[in-house]
Amino acid sequence: MNMEGITALVAAGAAIVAVPATLIVGRLQYKGAIAAADRTYQAGIAQAEAASRTGIAQAEATYRAALDAVRASGAEAHTQWLRDIRRQSYSAFLLACSEVADVASKLALDTAKKRVPADQRDARREELAAAIARLENTVMIVDLEGPEAVSPLAELLASAVKGAAQECTHQCDLFEAWTDFTRFEEGPDGNTVRGYFQALLHLESIVPLTNEDPRRSNRMLSEVREALDHLDEERQRLPFAFPFSTSALEDYASGAFYRSAAAWSEKDTIAERAREEFIRTVRTVLGPSQTPAGT
Repeated sequence: MNMEGITALVAAGAAIVAVPATLIVGRLQYKGAIAAADRTYQAGIAQAEAASRTGIAQAEATYRAALDAVRASGAEAHTQWLRDIRRQSYSAFLLACSEVADVASKLALDTAKKRVPADQRDARREELAAAIARLENTVMIVDLEGPEAVSPLAELLASAVKGAAQECTHQCDLFEAWTDFTRFEEGPDGNTVRGYFQALLHLESIVPLTNEDPRRSNRMLSEVREALDHLDEERQRLPFAFPFSTSALEDYASGAFYRSAAAWSEKDTIAERAREEFIRTVRTVLGPSQTPAGT
């Protein structure tokens, strides 16, 4: 073999040896690239998961904060709503108390000054009864709205107001009975009751103005006893169809009107104290900035 042939064989062998080496190097480079890509992928996945967890946590925190804000806002709105409802019920109750007191006292004053004609008496009493009914309705509303500390105070105040109003109507009953009987005595048939009328006047003139009914006293004065005995005799002489209540007339002559006036004053004082206690309590319930109307 000549030199040229040998040279060609050597070159071909070198080329044959170089091909596998190139393949090996390429394979190693491929594996490295795959490993690097996988590491990049895993790092990306981990970063994405971390970012996702962070985002979810932030979203949950934002949601919880928003939910807490909504709950707080709802609780505050409910508290304000309840405060407003209670304030309205307390105000309506106090106004109803004032209405009953005003209607009752005006009725008693007008009756005493003879400003209420006989044909208007029932209407005036119905006006007072309607005011008392409204008061009782407002008491029920206060009981419903609460709280428990307010309800007994409202009932106590309402009871005192109604008690004072009852004394006013009692005074009206007595005064109307006496006025009607006096007019009858002054009329054409007055002679049939004149002895009884004079006996009533005499009893009224000697009865001491105290809170004690002289007819039921254990220390009855002798002149009062004699006046009562004389009144009893004159009562027996009254005509059969006597159109008046002797009980009401004799109550009036025995000082019941003045005792009722004293009782009204006492009950009115009790009502005023109960009103002050009620207002103090509801001010605590409602807060310093929320005060019922009419206070």
